Amino acid sequence: MPNFEIVGNDGDPCPRCGQPTQVRQHKTIRSRELRGPFYYSKWFYCVNRDCQTNTIVPPRFRVWRDSKSADEVHRLEAIKRQLGEDDHQIGSPDWGAFKRRNRR
Repeated sequence: MPNFEIVGNDGDPCPRCGQPTQVRQHKTIRSRELRGPFYYSKWFYCVNRDCQTNTIVPPRFRVWRDSKSADEVHRLEAIKRQLGEDDHQIGSPDWGAFKRRNRR
């Protein structure tokens, strides 16, 4: 039995196909989620069967286990914004193309 529940069908549009997504969240937070430095409290799921994207995990839903890691991520995100790379999140569908174009 899956450890998630659907809490809405009005999530952000899928970055690949543009279709609306489901909003999902954990039913319970288990030791599996707590093992890493963070887990996601919610995420989006693309229900378009023709789309290659399934799960979309925006940084705003990240829950950090310790504040030191969270501070480091906020610092790195601020640097990324200053460099003008805010629109290209690591792991997004266009990240690989962005990285190849901007190779030094």
